[in-house]
Amino acid sequence: MKLKEFLNNAKKDSHTPEEMVMRLRMLYVITTFAIIILFTLGVGSLLENNYSMGILDLSCMFSFLAALYYLKKSNNYFTATSIGVGVISVLFLIIFATGGDENTGHLWIFTYPLFTFFLLGSKRGIIVNTMMFLIILLFFKFGHLINGTIQYSNHFIFRFIPSFLVVIVYSFIFEEFKKQIYRKLVRQKSDLLNTVKELREKKEELLLLRNGLEKIVNERTKQLLDEIESRKKAQAKISENEKKFRLLFENSPIGMYVYTPEGKVKMVNKALVQMLGYPSEKELMKVNVNNPENFVDFDREKFNQELLTKGKVIGFKSIWKKYDGNPIYIQENASVLKNERGEIIQYQGTVEDITKIKEFEEALIEAKEKAEESDRLKSEFLAQISHEIRTPVNSILSFTNLLKEEISELGITDLMESFNMIENGGRRLIRTVDLILNMSELQNGTYQPAFQDCDLAEDIIKPILFEFKTQAESKNIKLELNNNLKKTCYIEADDYTVTQIFVQLIDNAIKFTYEGKVEINLSHDDEFVNVEIKDTGIGISKEYQERIFKPFCQEDRGYTRKFDGNGLGLSLVKKCIEINNAKISIQSEKDVGTVFTVSFKRKYKDKSTDQENINSNITESNN
Repeated sequence: MKLKEFLNNAKKDSHTPEEMVMRLRMLYVITTFAIIILFTLGVGSLLENNYSMGILDLSCMFSFLAALYYLKKSNNYFTATSIGVGVISVLFLIIFATGGDENTGHLWIFTYPLFTFFLLGSKRGIIVNTMMFLIILLFFKFGHLINGTIQYSNHFIFRFIPSFLVVIVYSFIFEEFKKQIYRKLVRQKSDLLNTVKELREKKEELLLLRNGLEKIVNERTKQLLDEIESRKKAQAKISENEKKFRLLFENSPIGMYVYTPEGKVKMVNKALVQMLGYPSEKELMKVNVNNPENFVDFDREKFNQELLTKGKVIGFKSIWKKYDGNPIYIQENASVLKNERGEIIQYQGTVEDITKIKEFEEALIEAKEKAEESDRLKSEFLAQISHEIRTPVNSILSFTNLLKEEISELGITDLMESFNMIENGGRRLIRTVDLILNMSELQNGTYQPAFQDCDLAEDIIKPILFEFKTQAESKNIKLELNNNLKKTCYIEADDYTVTQIFVQLIDNAIKFTYEGKVEINLSHDDEFVNVEIKDTGIGISKEYQERIFKPFCQEDRGYTRKFDGNGLGLSLVKKCIEINNAKISIQSEKDVGTVFTVSFKRKYKDKSTDQENINSNITESNN
């Protein structure tokens, strides 16, 4: 058996490996000692002519030799021990059976429990010794039946049985006690080894800690030296900054102060002293900031609440009292300085004199109110004067038409041209008044748009083109509508202002076109409905395009201009574009033509019928 298997068997037999190694060594010793004794006894018996005992001793010796050889080859402790114990048992029984009361050979049997318990252990030892004790009892009872045996006296038997039992019990107790002591020693040895191991580990840890501490001490020493050097530099920097701050504080053109939470002024600069009109800094530092008598209008509670909540106040306006009691408007910025415990140490801030700014603001407010009043009066004046102009002009036009009809019936054709001039001038005057009223209403913001869904082509463009048909015919130009909307595209817009957009744009296109045509092109994309008003008229210069939407702005000015108008049409268009959240753009080239593009946000509506492409051309000529 291998040593590993031997130790595994030892564990199964409830023995520690150390104990089994010790038993194996003791087995070698005992077996060797028994071989020497048996050899000596056997040779002695042969020399005394006691051949039977000599042969027995030598046979036992050879048995031990065989067991020792087997043990050496296989390390099978259990088999070798069993052979050895069996041989010794037989030998001791033969010695006991052939000894007698006077023979001391039976004393060897008292050693039997000692080495059997030692070799076999407590459990197997108690079994073997019980069997030996039973065999001895049977020998005492029936030994006389065997030839050649010695019969022991009752006196010997009564002394031997308790003595042998005592030796068995003593051997068992000794083995158990020895086992406990040995195991305790093994545990102590193990604990001692663990302690030694821990001490070594602790020693290594201590060495590491020592090295680490030395490194930390060195690093900390270096850090302290660096920190001392940094503090020296910082202290020098602080001193320098304090000097700069003192210079800045004293020479600042803005008033500066520092005061405690109790209201005691600690520092003020010359600018603040001059601003408040105090004779000196000492006089101003006597003032208690928390005293309401030092202010004309100062919401101290609101100021402190904002300062404590936010930690600073920016642009706080109030009215202070100067040294002579006169008010001064100031704008104040302040902040809080706290210590490490979060307690307020002091307040610090800046003060600016905004008296002139305040007076300027009040002047602006007064001017604004006057301008608003003037604008209101202007609107009322325009409304009144337009009414006063429109009413008599309408009367003149009405009676002019009656006179025109009467004179036409009389056949006086020379005066007809004069009536036409009167009618055109009247309508021009009414159109001008309407434009002024519309612009006034849009600029004042009094117009209230009414947004609704409308079909741009059907509801707006076509009715306008019908009205301008006669005007286009009179100038012998083409007026075309190209509707490229595949579906009826609806927009959400104010009907009146959208109509004004296209009335003004189409009117301008016809007015500034001598020959050619005016096109209105409708198209759409996913987001917008686009309307192009394209003409072949005189065009607009690049310089004038930048200010084309300004009120009363015209490219030709003065009494020599070629076209009538007051410059409000496109300005009105721009206002109407803004009301409807639309966009307008212009492309124009002088003597080539102009294209205005208006884009409205598209609104989708489900309709039962689709409007296919419509190309309707309104082309009339007066040839």
